[in-house]
Amino acid sequence: MKTLFSLLLVLVSLQGCTSIKQPVASRPLVEQNFSNIYQVLPESIWDSLQNRSNGELLNFNSQQVELGRLFFSASGNQCRQLTFNNNLLRVACRVDGSAQWYLVKPVISEYSESASTMGTK
Repeated sequence: MKTLFSLLLVLVSLQGCTSIKQPVASRPLVEQNFSNIYQVLPESIWDSLQNRSNGELLNFNSQQVELGRLFFSASGNQCRQLTFNNNLLRVACRVDGSAQWYLVKPVISEYSESASTMGTK
């Protein structure tokens, strides 16, 4: 009898938890509006950004740019670090499903820190 009463009490308690309306997020965690896009890069360098090796140089806006590592951002876009000849470290990303590459606004502090310490290495 005691076991039956305990089982009944547990079932009633669990039913109370399932009847509570669960909150639903009003916004997605990762937005695809790309509000951090700074500038579309010229089509002539898209292939280089995609296929060239780390450390290779390319010309962009009368500057030499060193290609850094390729990585995937939190939103799933393929990105690449770029170091301009004035030691400015930037990030370019390719929107998934597109061939276009964009310079994005610096939003990650480690890139700002790296750019400020590049001359000390």
